Amino acid sequence: MAVKLSLRLPPTTDPATAAQAVNQVFEADPPYGAKMSFILSASLGGWNAPTLKPCLAQSMQAASAGAVQGSLKQPCRQSAAPPEKR
Repeated sequence: MAVKLSLRLPPTTDPATAAQAVNQVFEADPPYGAKMSFILSASLGGWNAPTLKPCLAQSMQAASAGAVQGSLKQPCRQSAAPPEKR
């Protein structure tokens, strides 16, 4: 019998370390004398978004609130002049 597992790792987890841990758990104490083997087919790391700059975080918050309330604020705008119309 063969079983294939797919695991999703947290973005900051090292995939090689996680693969070793899974291997140790599966092969450590097989039930009822079963023979276990661990074959790694792929091991990929996740993506961890960087911390947002305060200006971007404020803009996102304002856009979210504006979408709910019906008006958008622009906290990162450098000048008070309205944008040019094309």
